[in-house]
Amino acid sequence: MGSDVSLVAPVSIGDGAYVATGSVITEDVEPDALAIARERQIQKPGRAAAIRAARKEKR
Repeated sequence: MGSDVSLVAPVSIGDGAYVATGSVITEDVEPDALAIARERQIQKPGRAAAIRAARKEKR
């Protein structure tokens, strides 16, 4: 079991299974399986500036 893993009950982790660091496990993991449950990083160019501008307008 890697660090910073979240298990969303009810799930079971089979004997000898590995769970990758940072994964959010929502389904049972079979014995001796490797479970990796992370989304790919997505970047949205300019979005942070748009969020800041919208927050500034609300002030």
